[in-house]
Formats: sequence, structure tokens, C-alpha cells
Amino acid sequence: MKRLKIAIGLSAALAVLASACGGVESPAEAPTPKAAAAVEEPAAAPEGRRLTALVGGGQDTISLNGFFPSTIRIRAGDTVTWKLNSDEARTVSFLGGAAPPRIPARSDLVPVPGSSNGDQMLNPWSNLPTRAPGAPVEAYDGSRFVSSGIMSKDPIAPGFEPNDTFTVRFDVPGSYEFIDLNHLTLRGDVVARGVVVVVDGAGEVDDQATIDARAADEIRPLAEFAEQMREATSVLGDIRHLSSNYLFSEEFLQALGPYAVEDPGGEVIYRERMLDGSDLWLVQAALGPDESKLLDFIPKELTLRVGDTVSWNFPTAGHSLVFDPAAPPPEFVQTVGSEWPPALIVNPDVVQPVIPSKNFDPARYYSSGLMGFDGSPGGKEFTLKFTQVGVFDYFCAVHRELGMEGTIRVIQYDG
Repeated sequence: MKRLKIAIGLSAALAVLASACGGVESPAEAPTPKAAAAVEEPAAAPEGRRLTALVGGGQDTISLNGFFPSTIRIRAGDTVTWKLNSDEARTVSFLGGAAPPRIPARSDLVPVPGSSNGDQMLNPWSNLPTRAPGAPVEAYDGSRFVSSGIMSKDPIAPGFEPNDTFTVRFDVPGSYEFIDLNHLTLRGDVVARGVVVVVDGAGEVDDQATIDARAADEIRPLAEFAEQMREATSVLGDIRHLSSNYLFSEEFLQALGPYAVEDPGGEVIYRERMLDGSDLWLVQAALGPDESKLLDFIPKELTLRVGDTVSWNFPTAGHSLVFDPAAPPPEFVQTVGSEWPPALIVNPDVVQPVIPSKNFDPARYYSSGLMGFDGSPGGKEFTLKFTQVGVFDYFCAVHRELGMEGTIRVIQYDG
């Protein structure tokens, strides 16, 4: 089995964008797309083909990070449409010859222009498409930034339509790399990378059947590995010890890192005994290597005693933790403007930590804030002590629609 490693990646609303190297204009300063007059989309040239490829993979809490297939070989004049193949938001972004954004530099959260109270919004450079509504399909020749913006099966904000496809025409022969701006690691590594090779009319190219077959072959091993992770972690619910000998491989334990401590008896322990006799329980948000990740809380369900403490660790960026006694849950993006480009204003109750007390009060709203990267509002760990009996549900505000949810059961135990 391939050895797992925990890599700190960026997710849809939380990507930490950086300045491009070599004097390239920084992302936050890059010009935002302007509205274009509605025009009729031109038909492809007679010799041009219309091909499709896939962006990402996996449903609900399984996230397969890549473009499938990773390389496509086409003719000049062909048009490629990338279709979102994942429940998680992603981008298809051609950088126009610039280096990928590096970390650290600029946050994907930028100030709202003209705001006097510190309101923040998602950076339009990384979250909005370069093609304004009604504008023609873009042609790419490697000379400028072209991007899908956030691709999602659901609207990313009120007033938006779902954006789950992205189409580009390629007229000039060349080799063009594209990346997913939502999945960059804190080290500056590109998690999802693809290449479009454009040849003149005499070159050999891929047909749609070849593209589809290669995409399926590249997705299959990543999906199988993610399912193995989900199956293995599903047994961690209401137990305090779990034998590592019959289920967990060395690679799996390596991925859990310090949050699965193997004691001399050979058991994996998710708790530490405190001086006062209570337990400190350890929960991890997300698991797996960059290309095949489980977006869930591990353990997903946890039973503990009154007086115990839970510490959530966020080894990857792009997550939050919310306990909300009210309904409906808070939206991450609250408002947008009516003009193009709109301002995707984020909810401060989600972005910033809200901690009424260290002892959990089920009648109060709690939020870790954005977690997982250096300089994030919530840091990398979030800790609460539970002093009341009950069942308390929580969720990741960024990935709630995917099923990234957890449950804490607190019992009175005198044994």
C-alpha cells in the first residue's frame, strides 16, 4: 500500500493565495474580470472538435484531487469542456505563464472595498471566473490568466447559478499547464495539475473514447484507497481502544500521526488521562494524502464522560467547526453585489472564532473560525470541555453539504 502522509491543503473558501514569483502581479492585485455585453457564443470552427474531461472525483466526504485525465492531446481549434466530477468545489485555472502562487503571501480573504468595519470577502482573483456572464467562450494561448473560478454543483453564494462546467478553445499549438487554485498546500505544492497539449492538424490526438478510458483508469485507484480509509475510520465511534493488529496498516497509522498513539500493549489510543482523572480526547479533521482525502471528523462519533475534554486537530486547511443550537446553520458567504464582479462577503461568525466559554454550553453558538493554516483565525487546534450530559452535533461550515459532521455524546459514568 502506498504510504500515506498528511499534507496541509487548501479548500474552496480557504485557499491561502500567494504572490507569483518573478515579478508577476500578485493574485489579490490582479485585475478583476469586467462585465461584457451579452453576445452570441460563436460556433466552433468546422474542423474543431468539442471534447470533455473531468475535474476532481469522489462524492460526499471523499475528495479525489486531480484532473482526469491529467493530460489531453488535442488539435488546434478544438474546444475542451471540463465537467465537475466531485461534490467538493474546485477550479480549472490557466496561469498565463505565471508561477503558481506561493505560501505565505496573501490570504484568499481580502477586505471589502470601502468597508469601515473590517468586512472581508473572497478574493475575486481565485473565486470568480474570468469569463463574465454572457461573454463568449475564452480562447487560451498561454499569454493571460484564464480561470473557471469556483466550480460547484450548488451556488457558491446567494444570487449565483451553479457553475459546474468550464469551456476553453485552443487555437495555438503548445503545451499548456493548468491547476486547481483551491488545492494548494501550505508548502506551495500544486495538488491538482493538468496539461493540454495542442498540436497542428497533422499531429496524433486523443478522441473522446480515449479521454474517457484514461480518466476512469486514473480515478479508480484513488477511489479505492479513499473507500478503504472511510471503512477503516467508521469503526472508531463509541470505543476507547482499538487493536491496531487486525485493521490498521503501518501506512494508516503513519497518516494518523500523533493523534493515534500506540501504547506498549499494541493499542491505538485516542485519549490521554489528565491529572484530575478526566480524559482528553483527540479528534482529527480530514485524513489522507493530497490526491485522495477523506473530508470528515475522525472519530466521527465519540462517547465520553462528564468532565472530559475534546481537542480537534486540523492538519489540513480549509475547515471549520461549528456547534449551532439554532436553525438554519450559518451560511459561509452571506451577500453578493448586483454588479459584476460581485463581492462575495463572508460571514464573520464562521470566519472568526466564537468561543463563549471553554466549558461547552449547548445553548450557545460556538465556532472555531477558519482553521488549519499558519495565520488562520482559528489556528490549528480547537478545544472544549464537556460538563453536561447530552448528545451534541457539530459540522464543518465549509463542507457541511458534503456530510462533514460529527457527534459528541456525553454520559455520566462513575465506574
